[in-house]
Order: sequence, then structure tokens, then C-alpha cells
Amino acid sequence: MSNDIMSPHIRAVALLGGTLSTFQAICWGIMALLGIIGHGVCEMWDKSSVFLVSMQQMYFRNENENENCQKFTYPDDQTWHGSIMAPQSILAWMIVFLIFNCLWFFASIPLIAAWKNSRQSFTGITTSIWCVVTVMVLIVDLVACAMFGSDYGKIITTSNIVSYQYLAPPAVIMTLAARGFVLWFFNLGVLVYLLCSLPNIRKYKKALKEQKRQMSMAEMYGPPAPGHESYHNSGFIADYQRSSISPPPGFNSYPNVGRLPRPDYSPPQEKTNRYSSGVVPRSLSPAKQPRRGNYKSGF
Repeated sequence: MSNDIMSPHIRAVALLGGTLSTFQAICWGIMALLGIIGHGVCEMWDKSSVFLVSMQQMYFRNENENENCQKFTYPDDQTWHGSIMAPQSILAWMIVFLIFNCLWFFASIPLIAAWKNSRQSFTGITTSIWCVVTVMVLIVDLVACAMFGSDYGKIITTSNIVSYQYLAPPAVIMTLAARGFVLWFFNLGVLVYLLCSLPNIRKYKKALKEQKRQMSMAEMYGPPAPGHESYHNSGFIADYQRSSISPPPGFNSYPNVGRLPRPDYSPPQEKTNRYSSGVVPRSLSPAKQPRRGNYKSGF
């Protein structure tokens, strides 16, 4: 198949994008699941880590729902704690992250399988599904990044003294929501490339079907007779090539089964006359006709 229809780089890009999206879906799905499990826990995750204590107090410790949780009092100079996202909103975002990363995982596995095994009948549909899910994942990541970035801006603008203890959690979660920014733009680039390649993938699939149809017809009729002009007439039919599709077991033991005689399309030859020399035997000469005129009657 000609490379003019489909670029040879599509397969490499699809495999690379599918592999990295599978890895991202697993990692970010695990982080979202841990956030769901840790929501509403009164006990501190790790008292020795200032970052984890601050993040739990700001986003995951819901003191209003659990009365047994000890109330935490922010310093007087930190007046932002009532304007950032509540723990209920964080829980909803963790569930959304988990759902979309699971969808991304289940869309990436068929993409890898189709392109790795070169199953051209499935590459188009798997690539289309992966592109649709990736668009949704990129939008969710972008919205979450904007919301945590808003919290980051509120902490800076409303605090009399900026405390890095409370500034780090929204900054880290914002970066994770955007997949480190580098992976987000990489996913966007792979998405745009595959979307632009979808028409060529469909053309390649149609051309492949046509090629298989021609090969199946050649397999059905068998090779032309020796000396047949189809060997040399490229405008009529290509030289016979045996199909790469292996026949079923026992097929070769019956040579006449499944094959039809190939019709002979050679032009008819002119028939030669045995008597082209002009000499006709006397026995085949026309009978003598009586002369015209008056004949004497014998009476």
C-alpha cells in the first residue's frame, strides 16, 4: 500500500499516545481514588509533613459533616479560608477525575491493541473513540486547573502575609490537574495529529478492502493459462498473485473445490478455410444447369 495514503508515522504516534495515556490514566486514577478515600478523615494523614497537614485541612477535612473532628482555627492574617473550594467540591472533583481517567484507560487499551497488531479494520474506530475521550479529559483538566488556580490567586491577594504553608497545596493540585502542563500539551499535540490523520486512515482502510477483494477474486479463479495475454496486458488485469490468506485445513487436498475455471478473454482467432486455394473438388462443384432457350421435344 502506498505511503501517500497514510503516513508511516501515524502508527508510532498512536502507539506512543496510547501508551502514555494508559500510564497517565492509571496514575491520576489512583491519586483520585486516594483523595476519595481520604475525604472526611479526622485523623491527620502525616503529622510530620507540613504540606500534607495543610492540604488536608484546606481541602479534605470536612469539619461540618463530622462533629467528632477537632475544629481547626486559621491564623488571623489568613482571611481566604472561606472563599476557596469546600471539601464537598473537592470530593466531587475527585469522583469526576476517577471516572474520566477510567474512561481514558479503557479507550487507550483498544487503541494500542489495534495499532500494535496492525488490524486496519479497527484502527479507525479505536482512534476516533480515543480522540473523543481525550478531548473530554483535556477539558476536565483545564477546568480543574483554572479552579485551583483561582484558589491560588485568592490566597495571594487576600492574605496580609503570604504563607507558603497554605500556598503550596493549591499550587501542587493545580499542577497535577494540568498533568504537569508538559503532558497536557503533549496529549493535545497527539490529539490534533490523530484527528488530522483520521481521513487518511479511512482512505487507507477502503484501499485495503479493495486490494483484498481483488486478491480474493484472483484466488477464486486461479492463475491464468500460460501464454494468456493477461500476463502482459496491464490494462486488463494484473499478473496473478496468490493471496496471503491461508486456506482452511484440508483445502489443498481437493484441488477442484472452491475454484472456478478462469474465463478466456483472448480475442477469437480467424477460422482458416480448407479450400482457400480456390480448387474445389468435382464432387462439391455445383450441378450443371440446363441452357436456356428452345429445346426440341422428342415427341
